[in-house]
Amino acid sequence: MKRRITVLATLALTLFLQQALAAVPLASADADRRAKQAVPPAGKALLYVYRLGDRGAPLSPPLRLNTRELASLAPQTFGYWAVDPGRVDLRAGTSGSRVTLRCQAGRIYFVQMTVAASGSADLRAVSYGIGRRDTFRSHLIREVRPAERSAGTRERTASQTGMTLILKAGSYRLGHASQSILNSTRDFSSTATAWGLEGEWRIPSDFAFGLEVGGHSHSYTTVGSALTGDMRVTSVFINAKKYFRGDSVVQPYVGAGLGVATTDFSGAVTGTAAGFALQGMTGVAFRWQHLGLYTELNYQGVKTRGTDAATGNSVPVDASGMGLYAGLDVHF
Repeated sequence: MKRRITVLATLALTLFLQQALAAVPLASADADRRAKQAVPPAGKALLYVYRLGDRGAPLSPPLRLNTRELASLAPQTFGYWAVDPGRVDLRAGTSGSRVTLRCQAGRIYFVQMTVAASGSADLRAVSYGIGRRDTFRSHLIREVRPAERSAGTRERTASQTGMTLILKAGSYRLGHASQSILNSTRDFSSTATAWGLEGEWRIPSDFAFGLEVGGHSHSYTTVGSALTGDMRVTSVFINAKKYFRGDSVVQPYVGAGLGVATTDFSGAVTGTAAGFALQGMTGVAFRWQHLGLYTELNYQGVKTRGTDAATGNSVPVDASGMGLYAGLDVHF
């Protein structure tokens, strides 16, 4: 009786595997052998995803590498892809189990998929030794292209590393629109058109570091007098930012910067004042392959000091305030 049950169970499992493998065409024996001995292409990492002989649904949910749909796996099959260094998000289906890897060039990574009878799939990263052993027990699916073709390479729409040039414009509002300068009260136009140009370098962890140049101008009047003039503020900042949801188009961010600023006066007051400056910013970047939109709300602490030519006294000028910007960014 036990022997009969064993035979029936073996037959049922064989039929189940045959049905599953029929739904997922297999690569040739030669391609399977090469896949199991593959090494990462130059500047890439290799990602293997495999499924052992579970009793789940014959066909797994499709694998998604970031935004790209790759393939489905049957029991005892695997696929492999060359990926760019950095963050890689692997998901089973559109809303299933998810694994996030931080890949390094020249390394090999393994993820095991387990499928339940309901069809839901679970993904988990495994060690190199376990993954290599289990992959040798599986067979390559035919849909997978050779690793050197970089099939499935991460399509980082907005999370690409490298240089980004940001051009922005908006308005800047002074925090102190009335100030005593050279023994007279000067009333500044509180809001002015502002601009900024920034180049930033983004690294795989979605931090960015950059250099920004910007400025804004304010006209002023003198209380109790007809004397008028303009104040032009120019600043240079070294910035650091952290982007969130770096693999999506919509990327919120926060950041801070430290730099220097000058206030140049013309009209009733002439001369230049200089000092250190700092800023904090937040906003949302909308980034596609090479182009994007950029929004920013920032606060700048800008306090400069000049010298009164007549008395030699230090003259403080406070150009601190809030800025609201929008613009374009170009990724290289």
